[in-house]
Amino acid sequence: MGKHVTVEEGDSLLSLAHAEGFLDPQTVWEDSGNDELRSKRPNPGVLAPGDQIFFPDKQEGRCEVPAGASHKFQLKKIQAYFSIFLHDECGQAYAGCRYKLVVEDETFEGTTGSDGLVCHQIPPNARTGKLTLWPNPNRPEQSHEWDVQVGDMDPTETVRGIKGRLRNLGYTVGDLNDEMDDETKNALREFQRHLGQDHPTGELDDATRSALFSLHHEQ
Repeated sequence: MGKHVTVEEGDSLLSLAHAEGFLDPQTVWEDSGNDELRSKRPNPGVLAPGDQIFFPDKQEGRCEVPAGASHKFQLKKIQAYFSIFLHDECGQAYAGCRYKLVVEDETFEGTTGSDGLVCHQIPPNARTGKLTLWPNPNRPEQSHEWDVQVGDMDPTETVRGIKGRLRNLGYTVGDLNDEMDDETKNALREFQRHLGQDHPTGELDDATRSALFSLHHEQ
């Protein structure tokens, strides 16, 4: 019969599938019980609180093997990744900079890519972390730190999702909620100016929403 699970803040398809014991989240997402949700949320990694995901009954798997011999079976694991592009206030990538990423109880260290990319495989149920960047190799005492909220980005159809993306791109917004406050409208005007609009409105039109989605490096 299956069941519906209500999405809470910070949930994604990967984290919920992991919690429900599914090894292949795509089979859940492509189930006919999620047709309506897929039409509304094209990216299963970006869900909104209150969304309902249908989890079908698990199917029993069988495998016939010869008797009298040992056999090794390997289960596929859910693969989740944390990725972010780090740019300065002028939009230039922090390229080749040392960083440290701590997610739950795992630590990753390395240097950013030429485009400022930091990318690591993380546990599918990870929720929080901290990212530290050292932008100048000659000044190791100087660093930038960010608290990481894994899976905490709401869809662009919500005001909270718009605020989160603007904040990630360096704009000042109000509290992360569904209120279109004055700070967020000013941030939208500034974003529209950067897009080259001569008369920024601060309104969340389709063109602004699409540009915000694209510049946030989403797929």
